[in-house]
Amino acid sequence: MLADHAGRVLAAVELIRRTAPFAAGTGIPQAIFASEHLTSANESALFPLVSFRTMTVKVLAILLGIWVGASTGREVRPCMSPFASLRLFYWFSSIHGLEFDMRSAAIAGGAAGLAAAFNTL
Repeated sequence: MLADHAGRVLAAVELIRRTAPFAAGTGIPQAIFASEHLTSANESALFPLVSFRTMTVKVLAILLGIWVGASTGREVRPCMSPFASLRLFYWFSSIHGLEFDMRSAAIAGGAAGLAAAFNTL
């Protein structure tokens, strides 16, 4: 029984390592890095940090971990990536006519993730 659970946790780790290495960790250091270093000049180089693929792999790995009873901890990236994706589709700026950059999206998503981790509203 224990070996079966360990195998599922290892499957989650391998899923992250092989398909989206930026999904490793809690997401807090990545949100801080993105808030400090994301600019329009290096947006394409840092895109894997906040991509939809990274978010999807992270969510799947979290669900797999929860399924086997692992302590998943506080997760910021699942909130950071959707906020950053808003910038890619230009929905926010086209609807409201406001400037919206990737750095602001990473900060807002990281803050939403921390609020969710501590069950605050």
